[in-house]
Amino acid sequence: MATREMVEMGVIRKIGVRKLWEHEAYDFTPWLAENVELLGQVLQMDLDPESVQTEVPVGPFFLDILAKDGRGLKVVIENQLEWTDHSHMGQLLTYAAGLEASVVVWIAPHFCEEHRAAIDWLNRTTSEDVEFFAVEVRAITIEQGEGKKASLPAPEFRPVAFPNEWTKGNAGKRNAARQLANQQWLDFYQPLVEKLHESGFTAKTAATMGGTQRFSDDCVVSDDGVGNTYYSAWFGWSSAIVSVNMFNKELSAKLEKRMEAIAVAVTKAGIKGKLSSRRPNRGGFSDIQVRIKGAITDPPEELEEIRAWMCDTLPKFRKILNPHIEESVRELEADAANSSPQQ
Repeated sequence: MATREMVEMGVIRKIGVRKLWEHEAYDFTPWLAENVELLGQVLQMDLDPESVQTEVPVGPFFLDILAKDGRGLKVVIENQLEWTDHSHMGQLLTYAAGLEASVVVWIAPHFCEEHRAAIDWLNRTTSEDVEFFAVEVRAITIEQGEGKKASLPAPEFRPVAFPNEWTKGNAGKRNAARQLANQQWLDFYQPLVEKLHESGFTAKTAATMGGTQRFSDDCVVSDDGVGNTYYSAWFGWSSAIVSVNMFNKELSAKLEKRMEAIAVAVTKAGIKGKLSSRRPNRGGFSDIQVRIKGAITDPPEELEEIRAWMCDTLPKFRKILNPHIEESVRELEADAANSSPQQ
């Protein structure tokens, strides 16, 4: 019998991850943000590259990456390029709670057994609506034989801890659950936008997130263009919120000086809730907001009260804020004119 010729094969060699990414924050996080689909393939979920945000503020801390899956649910991703440690474990839980994430992913080249066991324990004991993943990342090359050049280095992800029923066979079940959750947001926000449209507050007829038909916890209801600001209604951590949002550090600083006058006007208008402001984060985003207690998981009758509060508060809030924004914009224009060289 003739002997079949053997197919020539290479040998996979593991190399240090820092040969691919020298620095966690400056190299690995930006690379992962641009290639989040690779992680999604391994986790059997459709991660939306357009939804990716980096250095997302959670109180005084910053999450590495926030993304959304194909159903619009939040995916928190925390990474490191060393052995896992307690510090990152604490950060992971803080970000997951603060952002009310549905999927929580911890990425590292090596997981301590205690940390892997902790992820398993979270999957066993927490709500089925939240999934925790521990994912090892490594860098590999393929040696092709003596005298031949090795392949280019490549990244590889390998889940080492995951939800108890995480299999390809359960992907349909997870997608159905996420579709139901997506409908929950739509059922809440669409009536709100329709009422605001009828009242003349907004020209929008459909609830939007970032200008798309993707529903999430942040419903954009007004694009005013005043100082490049917009108004939104959303749910934070155990709070229902209306806010004016901006990406202008100078404008934010001007409005911060007006917070006392704004607070007086808010009280005079009878607006219910706690007024606060957030200074610009690393991406330049800031807001002024009013919040009350509430969550998207509240009973229907309570959600109806929250929606009525949002519908009542947004027009009042905009009526108070827009004059302050307009005056601040004029001040900034005057400052710029005064600082420009005389012709």
